[in-house]
Amino acid sequence: MKKLKIISLFLFFLILCYGVIFAETNTNKKLLTVNGEATVNVVPDEVVIFLGVVTINKDIKLAKSQNDEIIKKIIKITNDFEIMQKDIQVDYLTIYPKYDYSYNKNEFIGYEVKKNLSIILEDIKKYESLISILLSNGVTNIYNIDFKTSELRKYKDQARLLAINACIEKANLIASGFKVKIGNPYNVVEEQLNWFNFNNYSQNIIQEQNNYSNNISSIENNSIIGQISIKAKITASFEIQ
Repeated sequence: MKKLKIISLFLFFLILCYGVIFAETNTNKKLLTVNGEATVNVVPDEVVIFLGVVTINKDIKLAKSQNDEIIKKIIKITNDFEIMQKDIQVDYLTIYPKYDYSYNKNEFIGYEVKKNLSIILEDIKKYESLISILLSNGVTNIYNIDFKTSELRKYKDQARLLAINACIEKANLIASGFKVKIGNPYNVVEEQLNWFNFNNYSQNIIQEQNNYSNNISSIENNSIIGQISIKAKITASFEIQ
């Protein structure tokens, strides 16, 4: 009998608790949901260059040694530009046989040796001359030129605050149109965006060895450095009073 009472009390306690949770999670709140976006434009102060060196030779040792010599040249060039060793990242070496399959051919061309590098240049004014010199000294591919800011966190926070203010202003404007007032924020979500969006320079450059001279002139003519667009988007729900 005593056990039965204890079980009954325990079940009553569970029902009571679940009733409270249900009431809290299903509270009918009148909400106004808006989103705010903001962009902070910043002049970049560093550039990351992603490049590659490809050499081909029927003698595999010669193909590798030619590639190694070009890499040594690149390292020397970076020293001349006062680029620190920590700002140079060399990728793994890849070697594989290359064939010409055109017009029903199956001709062995040679062994292709490839090595990729990334270089961070902090003096952004030198990037055009650096690219020109690299292409003149054996670099066969420029995969990407990524302009950045060393103060990303600072500008991210600025964009966030502007997006939050945009949410508040929009919510107040809409609420006033409906003759109501907004209360405290009920739910706030930051959407993940690509922070960087360079306004003035192509982000995808594929530079082939046999036509680099034409592209050097086009790079050098682009002397105007644009801006990075750092964006933020906030979605917020406000209680309607």
